[in-house]
Amino acid sequence: AVSGGVARCRTTRDVAAGEELTVGGGGETEGGWGLRPRSPSFAHRPTTTLSLLQVPYINLYEPRRTRAAQLAESKHFICACARCVGPLASARDRHLEAVPCRTRGCGGSLLPACEAAAPAEGAGEWECDSCGARVPASTPDKRGPANVVAAAEAALAAAMATLHTKGSAAAAPALAAVAGLAPATLHPHHVLVFDSLMPLANGLRKAGDVAGAAKAVASLIAAMDALVGVPTAELGNLLEYLTDLLAERAARSPAALATRL
Repeated sequence: AVSGGVARCRTTRDVAAGEELTVGGGGETEGGWGLRPRSPSFAHRPTTTLSLLQVPYINLYEPRRTRAAQLAESKHFICACARCVGPLASARDRHLEAVPCRTRGCGGSLLPACEAAAPAEGAGEWECDSCGARVPASTPDKRGPANVVAAAEAALAAAMATLHTKGSAAAAPALAAVAGLAPATLHPHHVLVFDSLMPLANGLRKAGDVAGAAKAVASLIAAMDALVGVPTAELGNLLEYLTDLLAERAARSPAALATRL
């Protein structure tokens, strides 16, 4: 069965952690709603017979508006799961589009008050998830939350253009500037910060800054842990990449220490 952006099915036997699973059957429509027959996946923990499995169709590290648009275009349905339709102010994924509240001593996050409007469009108001303060999305001085997000989007687009034309090492300073918008301008888990971190890590590694690359990957891992909260293939890949970076840094340490003696 399918509910929202997640395909649901049940196991026919006990499954060990790490065991490969096969979802679907022998016919193109047997999986239903685009679920490919014999689509490989892996169990993250032991499960018993008839346990409920959930397979997301799309990247969960996207704001709900983006996920809704992707599902509507590719799967032709509207997601109704708690992650996508619950109140944004208390949602686990709310920080994907959050900017810091400017009320002194608050520490909360400003979110679009109208969840149907895209933040960068600048319409309506944004509301703090902590103190409840409401501010205009856009302001004449360009300091409104929608203005801030739009400027960050433009900065990331320019950084990625540099990456595509000159390489990741050349783009690293611009990518670092986007990542550096957190936490003062964007929430550390904002999708724009998140999208800047992997190309930044690759650029820093190429430029020889392995410690900086490891720090960027560690930030990615922290963001994914906070948002998704369960093991994923992407998280496993990031952990493996971080291990490689730390091993590379350790291998360089003796030579680096020798130059300081």
